[in-house]
Amino acid sequence: MTAMAALLPTLPDWTTWTMIAPDRRQLVVRTIGSGPPLVMLHGGISSAGFYGSVAEDLAASHEVHLLERRNCGVSTATPIPHDFDVEAADICALIRLLGPNCNVFGHSAGALAALAAQRRDPLLVGRLALYEPPLTVAGLIWTR
Repeated sequence: MTAMAALLPTLPDWTTWTMIAPDRRQLVVRTIGSGPPLVMLHGGISSAGFYGSVAEDLAASHEVHLLERRNCGVSTATPIPHDFDVEAADICALIRLLGPNCNVFGHSAGALAALAAQRRDPLLVGRLALYEPPLTVAGLIWTR
């Protein structure tokens, strides 16, 4: 476990589980709460642990799923480069497990991944909340 992944509190209310991505990579998901599902996607230089306290606050009204994106936290590394189409497939696979119309929050690069998932399957993804999606300059964007 990396130092960033350790930031997520180890509390009895949390469930940590592994999902198998479409390309057979293992991705870690941490879940807390009950209610309508909400997937939270962290930025490119953080891990799901940074959203632990927010998830705990939302747990009274939502079942919050913190997805450790590829090459972050404790999820399986992917040979670089990968792109947002690969991450969109990961997110859509997670939502299929949780049920359609799952709401998604994305921060920074996680916001771009959320947009890619919505574009990939607009009927699967519910509402999006995007925070600080990166801007492109001359069509270039840093993805990791």
